[in-house]
Formats: sequence, structure tokens, C-alpha cells
Amino acid sequence: VSFYAKCASLCDAFRQFSEIGLKDIVSYNSLISGCVENCCAHESLHLFQDMKSSGIWPNITTLVGVLTACSDLAALGHGSSCHGYCVVHGYAVNTTICNALMDMYTKCGNLDVAKSVFDTMHKRDIVSWNTMMFGFGTHGLGKEALSLFDSMQDTNVNPDEVTLLALLSACSHSGLVDEGKQVFSSMARGDFNMIP
Repeated sequence: VSFYAKCASLCDAFRQFSEIGLKDIVSYNSLISGCVENCCAHESLHLFQDMKSSGIWPNITTLVGVLTACSDLAALGHGSSCHGYCVVHGYAVNTTICNALMDMYTKCGNLDVAKSVFDTMHKRDIVSWNTMMFGFGTHGLGKEALSLFDSMQDTNVNPDEVTLLALLSACSHSGLVDEGKQVFSSMARGDFNMIP
């Protein structure tokens, strides 16, 4: 199932999946992830419902796949429901789950909840910071993205290429030309150990 899904042959993946006598979490996760990766997010959500109806409990891999599908579809209702499941079952403290939640909420236009998830995270990685910066930038809140970048530097998390792309994008979406030039100049000077 995973092989066919990774080769973008979803028909074969579904055929193989249907031939499995006793489906388990691995077979469901393989197909859910494959559907998300191949732009079939609706199918991922149907598989998730089928999985739950079969009495198979989702794990982190499942939930990240479902949240990614919700992000792709801007399906806030499904995403919020999944968030509730994560809270009830103790997954909401997992960094990867929190990153997926923030991505889903920002893409669904609910920046307040995304920021709340970010603020309550026990451990943030570079993806956490980048996701929130992209969220601010996409919604025209470039100053907030820049402020978040300053906070990130205060925690000694080093920016990566995605961070700088998020900042430049935030400046662009917010009309912050001078600030964007400053970010680019810092890159050109090698302040972040990256050359544009």
C-alpha cells in the first residue's frame, strides 16, 4: 500500500488495501498519508472515518495525516474535531501534532487558535516557529512575524532557509519593504549562516 501510494499510484494502493483481510493502523496510515501526498485529502478523511468505525484507534501518524488533509481542504470543522480528539487523548502536547494543528488553523484562517496552540506548547522546534511566522505573514501580520522572529532568536533557536522565506513573505504580504530589505541584507552579510 505504502509503495503504491509513494509512487502516486493510488488506484493500485486502494486495490492492495482492499485485499488486506485484517486492516491495521499501519495499512490505514499508509493509505491516509498516500492520499494526502497525492492531493486526495477528501479520501483521507473518509479513510479516517472508516478506520474509527472499524474500531482502530488513531496514532500520531494518523492524526498528522488527517490534520494535513484538513489544512489542504481548509476544513476547519473536521480539524477542530481532530484537535478535540488530540486534547482528550493526550496528543496535544506532542510537538509534531501541535505543528500540524497550527498549520491547519492558519490555513483555515483561525490565527487566534493557532497562536494559542503555539503559546501553550511545551517544546517548540524550528517548524513550530516557521509555521507561526508563515501564518502571521499569510494574514498580513508582518510585524507580528518579525516580532516572533526576535523571540525565536532570544530562545537560541537558529533560523533556517524556511524561516527567512517566511520573514520575506511576511514582509511582502504586509508591505514592509524596508524590513524585508533588512532581512535580506542580514542574509547577505551571513548573519544567519546562509547566503541568498
